[in-house]
Amino acid sequence: MLGLTHALARPWLPVTVALSLSSRRARRLAVATVAVQLLRAAPNRSRDLDPLRWALLHLADDLAYASGVWRGAAAHRRPGVLLPQVR
Repeated sequence: MLGLTHALARPWLPVTVALSLSSRRARRLAVATVAVQLLRAAPNRSRDLDPLRWALLHLADDLAYASGVWRGAAAHRRPGVLLPQVR
């Protein structure tokens, strides 16, 4: 389950945001996903930043990561890299 929340908050963030715009259920899932990711990362947060700024910067980092993944997949015409690998 944590793998799914990580995927929804990082590489699949554009899909998560798009679905959130059209569905209340997807919005709740997105909020829960972000909350789980922030709680998992909280022990490693910088104490120089207050929690709100840290959370916003963490979310910005996730968005930048997702943008890079999707841009790279599109540029190299390799949509398969966006698919999950089940092991």
